[in-house]
Amino acid sequence: MIRVSDRPGRLTLRGHAGWGNRGADIVCAAVSILVETLARSLPEGETRLGDGFAEFRFAPGNPAAAFARRGLSLLAESYPENVQVSTDG
Repeated sequence: MIRVSDRPGRLTLRGHAGWGNRGADIVCAAVSILVETLARSLPEGETRLGDGFAEFRFAPGNPAAAFARRGLSLLAESYPENVQVSTDG
C-alpha cells in the first residue's frame, strides 16, 4: 500500500502499491508518473526521493502540487486497497 500524507505545503508518500508484479503494476506506474512530474516541477531542494519514498515541500497554491494531489486522490478512490491519502492540518 502507498500511504500519502497530504499536509499544507508538504506531501509525503511511503510504500509500494502491491497491485501487480514489479514492472506490471499499473497503480505504481500511475503514482510514479505523478511523483516524477511533481519532482521535475519543483525547484531543486524541495524534493527527496528514495525507494518507496517521496517527500515534497512547496508553496501554498502551487499548481503542480495541486495536480499531483488530485491525481493521488483519484487513485485512492479507484484503488483503495493500494493507495491511501490522509490529510492533517
